[in-house]
Amino acid sequence: MKLFKLFMITLPLLFGGNLSAAKSTLQKECNAVDVKVEAIETTNGLDNGQVTITLVKGDRRTVKYIFCEASGKVLNEGRFGENTMEGLKKGDYIGIVNTSGCSKKISFTIA
Repeated sequence: MKLFKLFMITLPLLFGGNLSAAKSTLQKECNAVDVKVEAIETTNGLDNGQVTITLVKGDRRTVKYIFCEASGKVLNEGRFGENTMEGLKKGDYIGIVNTSGCSKKISFTIA
């Protein structure tokens, strides 16, 4: 339920405050989006993990990336056009890629 609430808060930001468009997008996880995920582990106990999500299939002109902790906390608010998140600590994360009305949710772990 926390993740759904996160979507309801975050997705309107991607659609200029349009909650209807955001709700519609939530319901359209589809095969029109495909991604590749590359995670880099932390080293020496530092919070220096990194993940890059590359759009393999979908509209690059409209793509937005949302990086979240497993708790639902958004990590890249205001930087939804960037596909890399750095400075990650060990743990579980969620990535959401949205393009042209379709979304893809990805879970990944930084070790």
